[in-house]
Amino acid sequence: MNKRQTASLAELQQGKEIFSAKCGRCHKLPKPEKHQPEEWTKILEKMAPKAKLTADQKALVFKYISNY
Repeated sequence: MNKRQTASLAELQQGKEIFSAKCGRCHKLPKPEKHQPEEWTKILEKMAPKAKLTADQKALVFKYISNY
């Protein structure tokens, strides 16, 4: 999960909703363009368990933030 991934519009919308709801619950959301996909991979590895993201949710969030 280090490179941009092809995503459908529905996947991007789901990823955005999860990112806003789960990640925004505890802190201000960073702008997706602030980090490269490689950086987001590291961030998600650390933060996904804290946000209680499932593997599928984590993948959708990555698709959203890496294709922003």
